Amino acid sequence: MFKKFVAYLITCVAIIAPAAWLIFFYFNPQADATYSIPIAHFYIVTFTTFSAAVLSILLLSSLGAEAKPRHLLAAAAFAVIGGIFFSHALATPGAIIDHAHPAISWSAWLTLFGSGVLFAIAGLDSARSRPNWLPVRPLIVIAFLAVVGYSAVAGFTPALLTQLESAGNPWMRDAIFYISLALWIFAAARLAFIWWQTRSRIDATLAVVAMWLGTATVSMHRFAVWHYGWWVYHVTLLMAFLVASFIFAAEYEQVRQFRLVRYYLALSLVVTAFLALVASAFFTQFSYNNLVSEIESASSALAENVSHHLSQNLTDVTAPEDLEQLPGRSVTRGAFARAIEEMPIVHLILYRPNGISAYATELEWIDVRVVDTAAFDRALKGEVMAIIREPSAAVASGHGPASSFHLILTYVPFYPSDKVTTVVATPRLSKGGGGNDPYASDAEAPTATPAPTATPAPAPAASQVARKPIGVLMTVQEVPSLQLTTIDARITGLLTAAVSMGLLFIALFIVVGRADGIITLRTKELRAVSARLKTYSEWLLGKELLERLLEDPNALSLIRKERTVVFMDIRGFTRWSEARTPEEVVSMLNRYYNAIEQAMTKHGAIKFKFAADEAMAVFSEAVIAARAAKEMFDDVDKVLSPQDLGARVGVHTGPLVEGLLGSMDVKFYDVIGDTVNTAKRIESAAARREILVSEATRHALGTTAKFGEPHQIAAKGKEDPLTVYPLN
Repeated sequence: MFKKFVAYLITCVAIIAPAAWLIFFYFNPQADATYSIPIAHFYIVTFTTFSAAVLSILLLSSLGAEAKPRHLLAAAAFAVIGGIFFSHALATPGAIIDHAHPAISWSAWLTLFGSGVLFAIAGLDSARSRPNWLPVRPLIVIAFLAVVGYSAVAGFTPALLTQLESAGNPWMRDAIFYISLALWIFAAARLAFIWWQTRSRIDATLAVVAMWLGTATVSMHRFAVWHYGWWVYHVTLLMAFLVASFIFAAEYEQVRQFRLVRYYLALSLVVTAFLALVASAFFTQFSYNNLVSEIESASSALAENVSHHLSQNLTDVTAPEDLEQLPGRSVTRGAFARAIEEMPIVHLILYRPNGISAYATELEWIDVRVVDTAAFDRALKGEVMAIIREPSAAVASGHGPASSFHLILTYVPFYPSDKVTTVVATPRLSKGGGGNDPYASDAEAPTATPAPTATPAPAPAASQVARKPIGVLMTVQEVPSLQLTTIDARITGLLTAAVSMGLLFIALFIVVGRADGIITLRTKELRAVSARLKTYSEWLLGKELLERLLEDPNALSLIRKERTVVFMDIRGFTRWSEARTPEEVVSMLNRYYNAIEQAMTKHGAIKFKFAADEAMAVFSEAVIAARAAKEMFDDVDKVLSPQDLGARVGVHTGPLVEGLLGSMDVKFYDVIGDTVNTAKRIESAAARREILVSEATRHALGTTAKFGEPHQIAAKGKEDPLTVYPLN
């Protein structure tokens, strides 16, 4: 009882969890923080949506024609979710494209709109019967074509999506939101109503999924991008797919049936996608690290020389106190401008030892505290620190404008001019783009005042190292090539892994396809043999005994039971058969056997067998045996009368032993006991077209049957005569 309560409680919490989170974030906006991880979003959503699409298609193909229309449409809806939302993942900015793509929004909108349409149509299904008006297969084909068509538009003509969004903003998005939400509410209500009638786990699950995806619609349209509330719809989509897939697999037996090619195809595609994404992530990170290392090295050398050149232009700045005078001096701005002239540096900031900027190329950054305190402290101790900032991140001071490129913030110690006596050329960092080498170098002779050029710098002189810096200089450089290089590396990794894994997949698919063909052929052969063996076993045991034996191997162990035994044979059969050909005799006997078998099967005989013109049947109750005997007697008479023959029947009730008899290698099911012998003796004493029952059977039947006048017969092997009754 406690376990059921806990399971019920967990189910209720899971149902309301997505809506509860959205309500919490709505009333506590300060808790709805930003969680921006675009690259992780790309990898996670790409894998999950691709897997969802593949597995949904597998599920759809496995359900079979006997599946309920609403279940087929629901499976198709999940395939639509995976197919369209896959475009949403690919359109993640900075992943494999370097700009904002309209598919990032449209894919999210259409994912819940398209699947909502299919779920709403699924809700129109009948709980009891299959509606003839619901064209399931055409709807699935239309949905598939719609996904393909949208993907083509998003991939080849994204400008069309941009134009549509611009022309219909904001009413178009609001219309999609309200229509999608209405579809999910309708679907949830209808599917809940169907579940109330069917009490099916699948119908209950689909109703809950519709509620979840209605909540996901609110999350997507009404919460800011990259906020926790916005992430709710991603989690809800995944949760809905996993729960629905599990319930479908648990409820539909054919989904669990093993077909090697089908499951290999699905699993290998999912694994290929996973390995391709993992390989891409590692390759991208490796390329990024190498490139960053080169950039940091070049930017450090460049920053050191800019610092040296600036100090040479500010010869009277020899102590930290002198930095305080820089903003009021007319020569300061010129010195800063000459220091970065023709250099790939967009901003220059000189900090005092206390971390407050003394001067900057942008005047609004003066008297601003440094943000990267760790890098600043290490530069103040004589080290050079380079930091890479992602696109759209503010510069280290926290007051700089956002950039659409990667930024390199380099902190170098600033020494007074009289402490540095030599300078050499250092590497020049290109501003990127146009195919130019971002690290092109030339060699120019150093001077005391001109801007530094671009060749590697030697280590500072011993006198410079021994002195403490009087400040820290920060240079800011844009590296537009870094993002493009990262995207190229990611795409290269994806394509390389996909092609290599795809070739391996094709090779294995050929092998698996061959193996599946062999397995399928052998399975058909085994099924055919099994069917024949079952038929033979039914001939020997009967259907009821065979079913009992298959359910319980010990069902046919020898056991004592109270049974009613019926015997029948044809009076005058021997004389009749002497005048007929063997073929005529066999033909008549087959018709005779068929008539007996139909009656015995209809009334549930435990066991019946034939021996020439004789038939024996065993029943669990006398009443059933009497009814079967009369029906069998009437049916057989229709076969025998044209041949001027007639049957006779004997029935007796009593104890016997039934079960498997025989040697170690050969066994058969039979009944043994005096009850069997007595029934045979009564049958032998019956006249043509007569049914005789024993005293025991007469007592067991009571008032359920009518009898003629009793008489006694002499039974072979019996000392006392037997009292028998004709059964009318």
